[in-house]
Amino acid sequence: MMGWGNSPMGSFGVFAFWGILILIVVMLMRGIFGGRSSNLQKEVPALEILKQRYAKGEIDREEFEERKKVLSA
Repeated sequence: MMGWGNSPMGSFGVFAFWGILILIVVMLMRGIFGGRSSNLQKEVPALEILKQRYAKGEIDREEFEERKKVLSA
């Protein structure tokens, strides 16, 4: 029997098969679990952050209104 089993091409085929299989599994897991952990956090809009800073007293009303104009422009 003449096959590819003991040749370098046969070994390459086996490694390629397992490499592709592992790549598919990793891609599926990323799709199921959302990929990066940073994607799990919801992005907060800038206006909400501005409102929170105003509510905490970090900025005064005048600065709040100025920044709100800039954000809405």
